[in-house]
Amino acid sequence: MERKATSSGSKKLKLLQATIRRKLQTGKSSRSYDRFYFSDLLKSSSKTKRIQSFMKKTFANKFKLHNRLQYYNYINSKIIDVTTTECLDEKKFNDSNDGFTIRNIINLEKKIGTEGFNGSIYLTSVKNAFGSFPIATKLMENTDENLNEVSLMRFITDNIIKQKYSKHFLMTYKSCICNIDDYPKDRKLISINEIANGDLNNLIDNEVVVNDKELLYNLLFQAIISIATFHNIVNNVHQDIHAGNFLWHKNNEKGYYHYIFDGESYYLRACGYNIMLYDFGYATNIRSKKSILKILSDYSELLPSFLKNEFEDDLPVPDDDIIQEFYSMIEILMVEYRKISQKYKPTQSSPSSKKKYQEIYFNYVIDKILLPYSPTDMFTKNKPKKVINSDPYYINI
Repeated sequence: MERKATSSGSKKLKLLQATIRRKLQTGKSSRSYDRFYFSDLLKSSSKTKRIQSFMKKTFANKFKLHNRLQYYNYINSKIIDVTTTECLDEKKFNDSNDGFTIRNIINLEKKIGTEGFNGSIYLTSVKNAFGSFPIATKLMENTDENLNEVSLMRFITDNIIKQKYSKHFLMTYKSCICNIDDYPKDRKLISINEIANGDLNNLIDNEVVVNDKELLYNLLFQAIISIATFHNIVNNVHQDIHAGNFLWHKNNEKGYYHYIFDGESYYLRACGYNIMLYDFGYATNIRSKKSILKILSDYSELLPSFLKNEFEDDLPVPDDDIIQEFYSMIEILMVEYRKISQKYKPTQSSPSSKKKYQEIYFNYVIDKILLPYSPTDMFTKNKPKKVINSDPYYINI
């Protein structure tokens, strides 16, 4: 019986390795994605001292977590009359763009990104709100997969970001389901969300980023931390990891961010970008050993995103030593899978007190990847002189 399980695990591991090789060779993901961002869209106003004060405090570093939360509350105050059963009305805007509106409060003015089977994204303005396009709205079919995504976004917003446990996710403001029977099905589910500046593809395709090893590793480490937080706090596997599903905000904070995992403190140096995990349509609950390979996949399929340009002639690639280190990280993740499932056993006390597999595995990732591959103490257990967040971020709770 044990021999059969080992054989099955080996086949699954080989399948995962083949998938990674395919992604490295093709540079393509398994899904068509809508990009959900726009750069520097919020414009300042100086009509009154009150507005000036608000703008100065909130937009000096508008993507600092505290300011994101302030702006979240502000936008919610503007859309408070929007219910959860709203439908969209067609509306033409000044530049002749065909868009939609929700009672002329939320205006979907411009489609951005490419059409994807799981929805379309619109650049969105809010009536009487500061900022020209402060949010983005995603239109989807009312399917179980899309409802799961909306539900997870709500959970993350309420239980992680608003609690200041993490800054590595986008917030959702509100969702609506249109109940009109003959309404177009591709826009029956409406998700109103925080907006981002771009996705990880933008950064990996940037020669300046690729040639800066510390910055490149910082982006990688943030992505790893966001995956770990999703595994450990949301108790879900993502199952659709690629560069297009990591979004970013600009960041100008200096110093180190303080994280806590399993009661231990870790510190990551701030860089010019905050990385956020997104798109949870394929996410599922972590259920004992059945999820072990899926947890591994979420980490191991991240690395090909940073190597995707290796097979392209017109896109920048990292130095050879960095490429080799990324391949080494993939192998490190694979090697541990062959034996780590043996550690996933209940303790002698109650089954609920056993160590969760995602915790075991992330401890391994910390010890074998984050700490040893960190350039110049970028990720460290030693408390630095300047810690940015007085309330630490939590990777598990």
